[in-house]
Amino acid sequence: MMSNTHHFFNRQPILSYDGEVFAYDLQYEGIDDEVRLSVLSSHLISSVLNNFGKKRILGNKLGFIKIDEAFLLSDRMLTAPVEGFIYSLMDNLRVTKELYARLQEMKQLGYIFALHDMSIKTGSFKRFVPILTLIDYVKVNMKGFPQEYLISLRKLLNEYKIMLIGVNIQEHELCAIARGLKFDYVEGYYFSEPVLIEDKNFDAKSLTLLQLYNMLLSDASVEKLVLTFENNPELIVQLLQFINSQSFALVHNVSSISQVLTLLGREQLAQWLMMLMYGNSINQGQYNEPLMQMVQNRTRLMQGLFKLIHPRLTKKEEGKAFFVGVMSLSSTVMLMPLRIILKEMNLSLDVQMALLERSGELGEMLVAVESIEKFKLKKLKKFMMKYGIKAHNIEYLMKQTSVEILNG
Repeated sequence: MMSNTHHFFNRQPILSYDGEVFAYDLQYEGIDDEVRLSVLSSHLISSVLNNFGKKRILGNKLGFIKIDEAFLLSDRMLTAPVEGFIYSLMDNLRVTKELYARLQEMKQLGYIFALHDMSIKTGSFKRFVPILTLIDYVKVNMKGFPQEYLISLRKLLNEYKIMLIGVNIQEHELCAIARGLKFDYVEGYYFSEPVLIEDKNFDAKSLTLLQLYNMLLSDASVEKLVLTFENNPELIVQLLQFINSQSFALVHNVSSISQVLTLLGREQLAQWLMMLMYGNSINQGQYNEPLMQMVQNRTRLMQGLFKLIHPRLTKKEEGKAFFVGVMSLSSTVMLMPLRIILKEMNLSLDVQMALLERSGELGEMLVAVESIEKFKLKKLKKFMMKYGIKAHNIEYLMKQTSVEILNG
């Protein structure tokens, strides 16, 4: 039964060209591959609305949900929420009089529809022409198609008031093509691919943060750490604001660096420094919102997987998983080759091998996290099998991480 079935959940951003998140594509798949899409769609809507709440999963953004013909024509469509969601129709849809009538009915009630994919070669376009006036968005898979094909599709859709979303965009070149064809939005992790600047060096603030990070992990004395902080008053202000924030709910405000070290410990303070360095670099770039979400998502998933595999290990060991997650995107954020960045840091060999070679246990965990991001579930299932991780634990981790990223 559905209540006993576990599901993989993912939320992929759909972006405008200035890097703002326009909507999220909600991806959902059962551990059992035989589960029908209409059942999955119902379960996803129920989970978003009842288990977590739309606001906690989507914030103030729209959510795209895949549906099939069976769901559209069933009573479940009539109970699905109108506001906040866009329903993506699969391209194996049979366009019948009954389906056309249902789409008209739903549009009059305020529902918004998209076509999940469209292809000229498979005859999809001709088949969907009767319903295109009822469609608001069309998703176009851009990977593997020549530019001439995409130009032809763009021309065919010009006469309709339809917004185009280029999907499966994993490289900046594909994003540029989508922009040139005047697609309205793009979906894919192209923004996480590094665009390196030749001979770029660390700025002064990043060098200071790296110096403090190395001092923390090399057991430098409290006196040396305090002195380094005192030479950077702006950093002290940021740290005291962080420790005195509502996140810690302290009875009395903290007013010195030595107090911060006692309260946070070296590992957590080092993690804060890394996130601060990321924040400083990301805020100077174009994709600050999706990149910061991606960094936070990776670190939480890495820590979560580490706890599932090693529930009794120390915070210091867990910190390795955090740093692999956070540093895995450092090349993208800092516009520098990863090897050069790692030279400046005091990292253990297993962390370096995980980042550079994707090898060892930490490297395999990073590959699993990247599989979650891109919803490559075969790789994820192999990882789960190797480490004996139960489906319900992964299901909870994926959903809870998505909620935490938007809600702090």
